[in-house]
Amino acid sequence: MLEKEACKFFGIKYRTYKYWLECKTIIPGRLKVKGSNYYVIDPILFDAFLRNTMLEEATPDNKFHNRKPIKADHIALITANYQRTIV
Repeated sequence: MLEKEACKFFGIKYRTYKYWLECKTIIPGRLKVKGSNYYVIDPILFDAFLRNTMLEEATPDNKFHNRKPIKADHIALITANYQRTIV
């Protein structure tokens, strides 16, 4: 698959991918198509690269790992308090 399609498939912004290229990061599975300016990515090798080097495991220190869902009661309380401060 082409580079932009691979970024969309793996949920990576193309800007981030370009940054990796500018920093001379070796991206396994990136192959040049002969006679053109296009590169294709082997999804199996690229997936292994992402899992081993770029992605982090979920830990208690991560931003969303231990987040509690907001209940509807709490949202109603917040909006009521906000409306009181406006009036």
